[in-house]
Amino acid sequence: MQRNIRKGIDRELKNFFDCQIENFTNADKQSWRNVIVRTITHFKGTEKYELIIGKYYRKMSEVQICLLLNVEKTTYYNWLNEVLGMTFIFAVLEGLIKYDADKREFCM
Repeated sequence: MQRNIRKGIDRELKNFFDCQIENFTNADKQSWRNVIVRTITHFKGTEKYELIIGKYYRKMSEVQICLLLNVEKTTYYNWLNEVLGMTFIFAVLEGLIKYDADKREFCM
């Protein structure tokens, strides 16, 4: 996943839990809300759900989350990549991220 897309998805997750998505149009705001709710629902009942809640809602550090879930940093980052990757897929399906064939990259 491209760095700018990863940062954008991370920002949208933070905005969702901070309720700071007023800067977007209503359609974008609702679409990102749908994507994030779908991601949360997808991971509900798993440790990845706990990672989402810990990182974005409770604002816990990576060390705190690793201790809470009893995992190594490598596992933490693998799970975070999976969460961001699934959010990416849902955002593409929602039309929030598109592939620009001329530039050969994804754009938000």
